[in-house]
Amino acid sequence: MNGTIFKFYTEYGVSIDKRLREGRTTLHGSILEAEKHASQSRSYPYPVYEGDPTSNRRAKIIGYAVPK
Repeated sequence: MNGTIFKFYTEYGVSIDKRLREGRTTLHGSILEAEKHASQSRSYPYPVYEGDPTSNRRAKIIGYAVPK
């Protein structure tokens, strides 16, 4: 993921790009995958948006993140 530019946000408009690059958060394509990983690592899943959901533009959910 080095050199890749992300534009991923939480539902509150907080960028998670840095956490993804540093490997402190993992991104999953489905909620089931995210929940499984979260239960194994004693963490929690949350939706990830492409684009800032707090802006006037529509942001779409692109997956689910699990912090480490």
